[in-house]
Amino acid sequence: MPFIKSKVVDKMLGLFWNYPDERTTQSPATEIEDMRAWYLHRTLAGVKYAFQRRSPEEVENLLYHCLGYRKSYCKHTSTDFDHAHNLVTYLKKLTPMLKL
Repeated sequence: MPFIKSKVVDKMLGLFWNYPDERTTQSPATEIEDMRAWYLHRTLAGVKYAFQRRSPEEVENLLYHCLGYRKSYCKHTSTDFDHAHNLVTYLKKLTPMLKL
């Protein structure tokens, strides 16, 4: 998503818990960037942005994957209903005649 920009807010908006775990990002700005990378594409706006030049079939394909996929470190099947909901919402707007 090359056109999504971050800005700095020069106010305290909350607390940043700097946990002593070496995997943490160690700064509030990096935490925001990390959250963008993990969650922004899953929002309705992120779905619209990602699929604006793609076919409805590609949206459907990702929708099916959201309803059942396996993470490499888990033995169970995972789901992503929040992302699936946004994909369905986008598909309904994109192809109103489609029965979902």
